[in-house]
Amino acid sequence: MELVGKVIEATAQVIGDVGLEATSTNKIAARAGVAIGSIYQYFPNKEALIDALLDDRLHRLEALAATRMQALSADSYPEAAEAMMRATIAFCEAEPGVTAMLASRAAAPQPNSGDHALYQRVHDIARRYLLAHADHLDVDDIEIAATISTRVVANFAPWIALSVTDRDERERYIAEVVRMLSQWVGAQQRQTLSTPRPLRTTRPARVRVVNEA
Repeated sequence: MELVGKVIEATAQVIGDVGLEATSTNKIAARAGVAIGSIYQYFPNKEALIDALLDDRLHRLEALAATRMQALSADSYPEAAEAMMRATIAFCEAEPGVTAMLASRAAAPQPNSGDHALYQRVHDIARRYLLAHADHLDVDDIEIAATISTRVVANFAPWIALSVTDRDERERYIAEVVRMLSQWVGAQQRQTLSTPRPLRTTRPARVRVVNEA
């Protein structure tokens, strides 16, 4: 709905201007140019607005990953990893306040069902790329490789975007992350192998992590 989208964008703008703590539904309504009652028809409080904003931005990140990886389908793993790092950093830079909240939400050890499904779709994007390039990569387990690839980008890109302001230093971090991924996941198939190793593509059983008190 147009009104909902307008209010979500106003929420992002107010957070960018005054920060999360100073953000209020009154300020959001004023920025959106709507009556406060119109907001409460869809969002009972500020927290619900924040959740809707983060949902929207996570779906945008998913769309970014799908579009970029489709465009990078013929590129080598190091090239694809660098391109995705840079695209994700640029996305995170656009809204620093929102990015900080996204990073915190993505780091949750037990995501909600909606987030889990979205993360799995992004994982599958990486998985499809790795399967397409499996003959040229030194990968034993596609599932683990896809998880490492997506988690490394998801963890490092927001941090680089928000914390590394010096451009030269940023380039060094990007180069090192790409080098790390390329050695762990994207190394070229070793020529010394007499027979190919079996490639694991099935998903491992999920392990539930129980936090100790």
